[in-house]
Amino acid sequence: MTITQAQQFWLESDFVLELLKQIPASVFWKDKNSVFLGCNDTFAYSLGLSSPEEVIGKTDYDLPTTKEESDAFRADDKQVIESKKPKLNIEEHQTLSDGRKVILLTNKVPLLDKEKNVIGVLCIYYDITERKKAEEALRQAKIELATQRSKMIAKMAAQLAHDIQSPLCAIDLIVKSLPNIPSNSGLTIFNATKRITDIADHLLLKYKNTDSNDVNEITNEHIPTVLEQIIAEKRIQLDSKKINLTLDIASNANDAYALFNLSDFNRILSNLINNAIEAINDCGTIKINLHKEDGFYGLEIADDGCGIPEEILPKIIKEGISYNKKSGSGLGLSHAIKKVKEWNGLVDIKSEKGVGTKVIIRLPVG
Repeated sequence: MTITQAQQFWLESDFVLELLKQIPASVFWKDKNSVFLGCNDTFAYSLGLSSPEEVIGKTDYDLPTTKEESDAFRADDKQVIESKKPKLNIEEHQTLSDGRKVILLTNKVPLLDKEKNVIGVLCIYYDITERKKAEEALRQAKIELATQRSKMIAKMAAQLAHDIQSPLCAIDLIVKSLPNIPSNSGLTIFNATKRITDIADHLLLKYKNTDSNDVNEITNEHIPTVLEQIIAEKRIQLDSKKINLTLDIASNANDAYALFNLSDFNRILSNLINNAIEAINDCGTIKINLHKEDGFYGLEIADDGCGIPEEILPKIIKEGISYNKKSGSGLGLSHAIKKVKEWNGLVDIKSEKGVGTKVIIRLPVG
């Protein structure tokens, strides 16, 4: 079938052309060389043509579209014709005769003759510009809502941090004024009060300016000193339990310094020890080891508790997932991994059900 015969075939199909006028979409068809054979009124008028017949014999390059747009249209045509497969739900951009830019949702299918041979491509598309604008407006509204919600949470957190400082100061003064508190109990109260103060300070720092990215102060800390303070507190808490908590600092780690946020590090270590305690039913051992290896300080927290099944372990690092805990959201471990990565460190977890769990934190030498 020649192009002239094809043009005549479609022009004589009055019923089909009349039907196409009723369709609320742009429709056109081309031959195998991407030359237009016909179109409906909607397509013609959108591109500034006086009638559908005017498009016959033209190519995309003859229409008021950019070269980049025309190249893309013809590439789609070629793919459909050569593959003999439809190409559906294509989002495309088109320049109209009045210069407006619109977004189209396009479907192209192979155009077949009576013998099922491919003779061209048939296309129907809808202008979805207004829909896309509405979707973008909705997306922006959701972002604004989330921003407002974050600001509200920030304001509440900052107020909480501010309000808690006064009673903490009062507790600290009272503890210091009491002469007969046992040294262990005094140390526990002191360390616990200091940690709560650090948390309050952290909230104030983080939320005093919600547009600030500088929410964590990184300092060069002496790891053994930090460990000894936390472990001293935990040993007091374990006084009534049959759990042995040990600390082993290798000789090459006595002067271990690393860069991290002290409040976050204390929180991470406390949570990991609490996890180990919960994993032990009646009696057991929690071993904490600090050593130096390959430019890193390795901090191991190992317990001989219930362990974690192999199929559960990959899920533990996700927020909101915990295992064999009476309470808790699972945020402790995910928070640890996130923070240690921020400090250019690594977290590794090894566990075997019925044997125990080991968490290894590696921090670059400070």
